Amino acid sequence: MPMFLRKLIASSNKLTWVLIDLLVVIIGVYTAFLIQSYAQDQRVEKEKERIYSALKYELENFRIFLPGRSSYTSGKVSEWTEVYKNDSYIDFSNWIFIEPQYTYQIIEYAMSIEDNEIVDFQLYNKLQKLYVEIKKLEHAEQLIMQTSLKYQSVDDRLSSTQSIERRLDNLDNFKMFIRFSDSRASTLLQVAKWSGEALFILNDRIGPAKRKELERALIKSQIKSLGPKDRAVPAVKQYFPEFSESELEELFEQNAN
Repeated sequence: MPMFLRKLIASSNKLTWVLIDLLVVIIGVYTAFLIQSYAQDQRVEKEKERIYSALKYELENFRIFLPGRSSYTSGKVSEWTEVYKNDSYIDFSNWIFIEPQYTYQIIEYAMSIEDNEIVDFQLYNKLQKLYVEIKKLEHAEQLIMQTSLKYQSVDDRLSSTQSIERRLDNLDNFKMFIRFSDSRASTLLQVAKWSGEALFILNDRIGPAKRKELERALIKSQIKSLGPKDRAVPAVKQYFPEFSESELEELFEQNAN
């Protein structure tokens, strides 16, 4: 065989092995990338599930329980307003709010996440509006407490001038107390509203099966505080209409004791 043919074949063999080596390296790098990408996706999914589950609990508590507090406060505001119209006041010294009144650490955590695969702009926007209302609510309660502490008792040991001054101060502070309480009542409703808005998005992300699992756990944790079954079941169904009455009765019977 001519010399140049032997060299050509030898060169071809070397090139073939170089290409094979290169292909092995490429396949190895690509496989490692796929494994790493899969592992990252799994971590994101686990973190997403963890955050969504905890976030749902916080949001549901706001959505379910705050309207009742708002209704109670609004009723008291109406009573107090009638008292104030008659140039009188009540003893409003016992309205003290020990912080933290509300649990929203997961909401804060979710808002701080930079990964938009977990909290995208749509969900972040709802959480941001909710967060603003929560801070307004806390501020209203601080003002109520500060005003409540300004209440001054009036008794027979005071001179007539002192009694009049204290009564006038109490009347002025009572007016502010009513105003701040009215603000609290309306803000409680806003917190519940934006919690519902955020839940509308969150529930869609969670999916129906996981959503019902979380709601079942939430109902179990709260059902004892709702009183007898005939009152508890309709109350829960109002907020979780996807559950049948028989499902709720079963949950109540399982957790009533």
